[in-house]
Amino acid sequence: MSSSPTSPDRTMSNKDKENGGLTLAIVGCGIMGTSILTGILNAKSKGAATDSNINTFIATVNTMASVIRLRKQFHSSESRVHILVGNDGVLQAMQKADIVLLACKPYTIEAVLSLQGVKEALGGKLVISVAVGTPVEKMTAALGISESSIGKGKGKEIAIVRAMPSLAASFGKSNTVVEISPSMVLSQQNKSIVRYIFRYIGSIVEVGPGQYDAASVMAATSMAFLTVALDGILDGGVKEGIKRSEGRDILVRS
Repeated sequence: MSSSPTSPDRTMSNKDKENGGLTLAIVGCGIMGTSILTGILNAKSKGAATDSNINTFIATVNTMASVIRLRKQFHSSESRVHILVGNDGVLQAMQKADIVLLACKPYTIEAVLSLQGVKEALGGKLVISVAVGTPVEKMTAALGISESSIGKGKGKEIAIVRAMPSLAASFGKSNTVVEISPSMVLSQQNKSIVRYIFRYIGSIVEVGPGQYDAASVMAATSMAFLTVALDGILDGGVKEGIKRSEGRDILVRS
């Protein structure tokens, strides 16, 4: 993670919560994070019912190029989507958020969670990780806590949930695998938040820790298998005059 300026727009303040509701921070708002945020905002713009009451979003990135990309993509939602940059931005996002979605690259997870102040910033909060191949024990080790100490997210406990959505999230068509661990007794509020976030972007399948890896592999490999065929179909459409971007949208929605 870089240590570039905290925010190219402005520093988040408590006034950003004047509209009420919860704040969701997406740490590492790349392809997957952007797909999830797009899906949530699209659903909310259509008046989707929700009990989660998430009204404010913070996206963290590493480069100004990413800032420009997000500004352009979420221009119509600029009053509720705030963009922060670098390590300082990550820490501030975690401090301001009620819910933290870890969407950064798997190889950066340990570095992100090991940043000074992160453990304290996440105290009592719900953390949802969509990082591939990153077990809970790896995250708790980076935070310097034992897996047995995480739980309901009450007090200073950190509640950690793993989920595996697909890129179809931006179209509200993701089939997300969510790990619900019996050893981590999530509060009903946190369970509702997890379900509503991923129902915004499609459907969900809840599995235990013993089934999570297998379910995630099934979801990932089936998409990889289909991608080979879809690439051929897409190439054929392009030859017939369809723009590649439009063809990709057609295939994802079908």
